[in-house]
Amino acid sequence: MKLLSLLSRKLLAPTVTEWDHGYKTEYVIATRYNNQDIGFNVGFSLPKNPYDADRADMFHWLNKRGVHVFQGGGSPGAVNYAKIDGVHDIETANAFLVRFLPEFDTWIRANLR
Repeated sequence: MKLLSLLSRKLLAPTVTEWDHGYKTEYVIATRYNNQDIGFNVGFSLPKNPYDADRADMFHWLNKRGVHVFQGGGSPGAVNYAKIDGVHDIETANAFLVRFLPEFDTWIRANLR
């Protein structure tokens, strides 16, 4: 049974669920923010990997996908705030998160503790 559970975690696409302020998967919680100075941005937290919030390899991976972290890390469970290419309102943020979160969740499962 343990092997089946491990295989299903590796092979099944992560489930993306909407919540009041964004979307989440088992490994990522994404919160939408709007700020008059910097515009629309998204905060990512990693509830199952609180000590991995400031990993350079994760920031590099995100940046290659148009997710530019401008604040994050520094303490366990810290939120990473990011500007995202093409995200300028709630509709574009929602579309991006629904498309992006399964890939990000899968990367976290494969690369973090």
